[in-house]
Amino acid sequence: TVGRRVIAFVIDALLLMMAAAALHFVNLMSFGLLSGLLVLALALLPLTYHSLMISTAEGATFGQRAMGLRVVDRDGRPPRLIQAGILTVLFYATLMLTSGLLLIWCLFDDKGRCLHDILAGTLVVRTDRMS
Repeated sequence: TVGRRVIAFVIDALLLMMAAAALHFVNLMSFGLLSGLLVLALALLPLTYHSLMISTAEGATFGQRAMGLRVVDRDGRPPRLIQAGILTVLFYATLMLTSGLLLIWCLFDDKGRCLHDILAGTLVVRTDRMS
């Protein structure tokens, strides 16, 4: 599952980069008048994307879906929006504050959970193993 998670993140990162490029293009077309909004939009884009996608019935981002993964809470359901938001904030905080080093936590966890999964009360599972 760890390898699938990495590939899913790369897919999601590419999608976010394309969205960011589109926002930069819109700002360029406005002759820079939207620069203030662009900064806000770029800051909120990853949080919004991950939180909204993970809190859907599918419980997964586009990258996770492509890799046959989904995020579930302790009851096996997709996380609520607030839980997905907490998961996303913890993920990016872990990524930025430790340069990704804490992400290796999942290599030592018996369920393959990263620290942000544990703290948010979620688990990433393969969809082909779901009942």
